[in-house]
Amino acid sequence: MDKAHVGVYINPGEFSVEEQKQKLQTWASENEAKIYDYYIDQNTDQSVPLDDRKEFKRLLGDIRNHKIDSILTVDYDRLASDKQGVDDTLNSLESEGVRIYSISDTIRG
Repeated sequence: MDKAHVGVYINPGEFSVEEQKQKLQTWASENEAKIYDYYIDQNTDQSVPLDDRKEFKRLLGDIRNHKIDSILTVDYDRLASDKQGVDDTLNSLESEGVRIYSISDTIRG
């Protein structure tokens, strides 16, 4: 992986915020990725659209302002409540040149 400026997206689920941060920091270190910032949508129900999640909106702003070029998350399912929503989100971001990495799912991008 090229040195990427990564935005780390966390939406608590199976793992606590701190557990996710530790797992993601380890992955970033092993893959020589520089973490730019953490975007933590705590207590946000998965059924809430990404566009309505405060921290995800901030992450998108940093992508548009070229502060980050990749997103790192524990699971792709942190991005939406169903497979179609996940696929739509991933395809939309990837079409804008954003690389998306999940430490537990197959890597895309």
